[in-house]
Amino acid sequence: MITVERFAVLYQQAFGWLCLVAAAHAGRTDADDIVQQAAIVAMKRLGDFRAETSFRAWMAAIVRNTAKNQARSNRRRKKRERKVASHQRIDQQETLPGSTPSAMDTKLRDAVNGLEDSQRSCLLMRSAYGLSYAEIGAALDLPEATARSHVFRARKQLLEKVRVESLEASV
Repeated sequence: MITVERFAVLYQQAFGWLCLVAAAHAGRTDADDIVQQAAIVAMKRLGDFRAETSFRAWMAAIVRNTAKNQARSNRRRKKRERKVASHQRIDQQETLPGSTPSAMDTKLRDAVNGLEDSQRSCLLMRSAYGLSYAEIGAALDLPEATARSHVFRARKQLLEKVRVESLEASV
């Protein structure tokens, strides 16, 4: 196992080279941040380092994985931002002068707003933003199974509400 002091010395010596590795995977602008994030990961995993292993190679692997994780996270964030932006454009179009939402849009919005907060949050995170149940659970500090059941119950309540209102309208 490597000591924290030895890690600091080796890290400082390898920093420039690690920045080159990060820049190759994520671009120059994010390289410093990635190397610093990789250092945090490496500090937590000091027990995994073996003396017979090259420190630079070990850190380079951590830097590459950190860069891949950040790229994946950035893609997901951009996808969510595009969805939010498209929903905002739709909302803006509905509120333009001379534009009125349909009766069904209003009923559905009222039905969604009538759900319990936790169910509404889970449903919107799943349906509007495409998050997995695990991501929803992590975001709301819920077990994955609870997030799944909240979405199921919310959908069931919405379906019942829409069916009841359509039956009432047809009578």
